[in-house]
Amino acid sequence: MRQAAIIALAVAASLTSPACAGPIGEHEAAKLPIFDAHIHYKEPAWEAFLPETVLKVMDRNGVAMALVSSTPDDGTIMLWEHAPERIVPELRPYLGDWGSSNWTEFDGMADYIQTRLEQYPHRGIGEFHVRAMETTNKGLLKLIAGMAKKRDIPIHIHSGAAPVEYFYEIDPDLTIIWAHAGMSEPPEVISPLMDKHATLYADTSFREYDILSRTGGIDKA
Repeated sequence: MRQAAIIALAVAASLTSPACAGPIGEHEAAKLPIFDAHIHYKEPAWEAFLPETVLKVMDRNGVAMALVSSTPDDGTIMLWEHAPERIVPELRPYLGDWGSSNWTEFDGMADYIQTRLEQYPHRGIGEFHVRAMETTNKGLLKLIAGMAKKRDIPIHIHSGAAPVEYFYEIDPDLTIIWAHAGMSEPPEVISPLMDKHATLYADTSFREYDILSRTGGIDKA
């Protein structure tokens, strides 16, 4: 399976260094800058964590750049305007009462996405949820695929395998970032799908309570 997601950008930035002439060890890898491919800056956080505070947290944790989506999109734009050289904005199609469970039901969603893409330099569409194909507005997904292809930007999707396959049925040349490495899908589903599609990547983000042990360390199980 290929290395996960847009972290490749950080690695690519380091390729000009002679230290990367061959395989690197754990010590050298620890010095590489981190590209965080999954950050949200939602409205409840705006007052408690101002943009300058977010950047300080990134600095403290060695995060050089970040792919950011927010509910609503205004949060992403605030961070991008504060640090355009470090924040890569993507458009999350959530606003008001339209969120992860019902965003495809909003009649004005296609126009909203189109307008925001024209107003700001988003470098992706997502991260958005597709929970069940049978209850999803497939017409809207086709429009999103077209918008992404026209702008040559990736789609960032939180879903099982079926919606990923559906997007590739729409257009096999799409670039897709699979949020949380498929989340609930097992490796025996994720790996063959990534091998099948050269433009399918995965971010490996998980919530802390999904990976931390009772003692605060990473639960290797």
